[in-house]
Amino acid sequence: MSKKHIFFVRHGVTDLGAEQMFQFPESPLSKKGEQQADFIAQRCLDLEADIVLSSTMKRAYQTAEKIATIKKLGLVEYECLKEILRPTSLRGVSKTDPKVIEYEELIKEKWKDKDWHLGGEENFHDITTRAKTALETIEAREEEKIIVATHGYFLRTMLAEMVFGHENYDYKTLLALQNSFKTSHTGLTYCTVQNGKWIVMTWNDFAHLGDERVI
Repeated sequence: MSKKHIFFVRHGVTDLGAEQMFQFPESPLSKKGEQQADFIAQRCLDLEADIVLSSTMKRAYQTAEKIATIKKLGLVEYECLKEILRPTSLRGVSKTDPKVIEYEELIKEKWKDKDWHLGGEENFHDITTRAKTALETIEAREEEKIIVATHGYFLRTMLAEMVFGHENYDYKTLLALQNSFKTSHTGLTYCTVQNGKWIVMTWNDFAHLGDERVI
């Protein structure tokens, strides 16, 4: 199998995201997020690409659509590229809310139990399995140069899969990656993949945002 070149793009900012709240699948880009998406679309004009793939969540699709339009490329949605699902009861809730803090402590206790769910969310087993599926899906595409619009937490989960391989890391390791490898909205990450071996060439390049950068 030939080497593929993958350009991962985190979506632009949303109002809920800017307020540090858990989001809904249908949360749209804010005005600032649309501006960021325009910036990354212009940046992508300099990238050779054959197709744009996107998460099915609205904020990622809006970002991908701007890229696909300016580059005159096809756009394909995948469920496996969406952001981690949080409990239904916590969507729209501040990440500093005591209920959220309690939930995060429960995750640390229950991460080995693949059948444990609070309600409507993905656990450690769910999200890591989906990350593995997403990487395999991307590599299986016939195109050699691919732009992928996705999400911050999920991109870092895919990073764990790239670096360690499935089932070779635990929740503590994933949490360390989540805390240490930050992603800016519309940050650009460039990877190559060949025969299942992923190499991260550039992580979270946000030069296109200039002074308009928003974490």
